[in-house]
Amino acid sequence: FPQFGGVDVFATPTDPAFTDQDDRASGHRVMTCMCKRDPRVWQSYGQDVFTRLLGPASQWSPKNVLISDEGIGRAGSRPDLLAAHLVEIGRIAADWGLSRVAVICAVRRQDHWLASHYSQMSDRNRDASQADFERAAHHLVRPSGDRFKLGMMLDYATLAAFIRDAVGRENLLLYPYERQCDNPEDVYAEMAAFAGADCRSRVKSVENTPDLSPEDANVRSVSRDRWSIRPLSQSSRLLPFRVSRAIGPPHTLNPPRLLREKSFALTQNISRIVLDTYGPSNERLCREFGVDGAKYDYF
Repeated sequence: FPQFGGVDVFATPTDPAFTDQDDRASGHRVMTCMCKRDPRVWQSYGQDVFTRLLGPASQWSPKNVLISDEGIGRAGSRPDLLAAHLVEIGRIAADWGLSRVAVICAVRRQDHWLASHYSQMSDRNRDASQADFERAAHHLVRPSGDRFKLGMMLDYATLAAFIRDAVGRENLLLYPYERQCDNPEDVYAEMAAFAGADCRSRVKSVENTPDLSPEDANVRSVSRDRWSIRPLSQSSRLLPFRVSRAIGPPHTLNPPRLLREKSFALTQNISRIVLDTYGPSNERLCREFGVDGAKYDYF
């Protein structure tokens, strides 16, 4: 997004006024902190958020604004609440002369998302291993597990329907993450047109950008179907009885594994389990919202 011109871009803006423990853990990110709360928080603190971002309303000249924060997407685990947040944001935006709230949303094949997320969070998971990853996958799709908690964030058709109802179909841009990897220039041009902006410079593919970290590219794959397990973070080493779970329920408290595995495999069986769960939703997403998921084997 910072490569956009003609629009005010705020990449993960922060606000130190958010001081709860989980707010500090998120780095005081405004949208993350706001979207964790009841949507009515915008009625009490929304004007303050806009003022912190845009300056005093009396000195503000309406222009296109783009806010990027992964915390907005994480609120998708409760699609109805995310939609309510968007409605409240729209009310505040109208007070500032902004005529619409629009959403740009990337989706990713759920089995690949799970592997990437597990790998990314593995430095906080003392039990990270092949067996634990497979446990996490089964827990993700189980109705009595995470399917209707964290797993709702991956139910893209349901999420898209709630966003559409909140902002209008014309104000929702959906695209597969895989398409961004294949054709970044086309995707960024589409984003720019949607946001009323222009691309300032040529966009490089994430695979061919040497200064882009794995965290920024959101990938930690070491081969086609194998993903890395990160070294345990220092904080996890210092707290031997703290269980930090990437996904799934806590179980027996154990000391760190002395022989920590270096990677895990996304097996065909695990992919099938995940995609069998989300396949119907993916088909509906493609049918109702025109997302080209079939090309990337979403179902």
